[in-house]
Amino acid sequence: MHRFTLILIATTADASAVVWTNAEAQTDTQGSERSEFREEFAAVSGGHYFGEDEPTEVKRLAPNELKARLSYGSDNFHRAQAKGQVAQLRNILDRANALTTQQALLMEQILTAERDRQEREVKEQYASRRVSAGGSSWTGMITIASDELGISIHDQLLAQIEDFSRQQIAAVAPVLTAQQLKVYQQIQRERVAQQRAFMEEAPVSVMYGD
Repeated sequence: MHRFTLILIATTADASAVVWTNAEAQTDTQGSERSEFREEFAAVSGGHYFGEDEPTEVKRLAPNELKARLSYGSDNFHRAQAKGQVAQLRNILDRANALTTQQALLMEQILTAERDRQEREVKEQYASRRVSAGGSSWTGMITIASDELGISIHDQLLAQIEDFSRQQIAAVAPVLTAQQLKVYQQIQRERVAQQRAFMEEAPVSVMYGD
């Protein structure tokens, strides 16, 4: 079972700030308890990637060294996020439609590039605006909203969520077969639906300074 959350925080006009949160997709634990190594990668990748194909030198890192390697915003952090998305698709596909090694590598590269594009474009769009709300997701998506645009915070964030989904689908489509793409599109629809439902049920909360 997969559970998606998206936490969105707004601030008052006098205390504008972006609050980064992790929208995490968690999988039910199977088998024995996971090691610290597996848990670190799972926490970054939404519970889909456990570092199983990491090189030996990475697997031998001490817990504090691994935390540093996967620090928020680092290249390794974003790489693990992309691997999580690939692993999620791979785990759903049947054997006849399994991803090849080459497809998986291309997907990781494409998803990382899409993450960079989306972050750059959103930050540029709001560079001259007062930031009123924001969030982030294990998929690499970031969201930013401003109360200066005359558009509701909800609509700004939802538009970014939907655009990120569309762009990811379009970007990976050339490297997937028709059936693989169909499954990936379903994954994306479920993500967006879960995030939209959460936003409808739990509107952006306003935090007031003391």
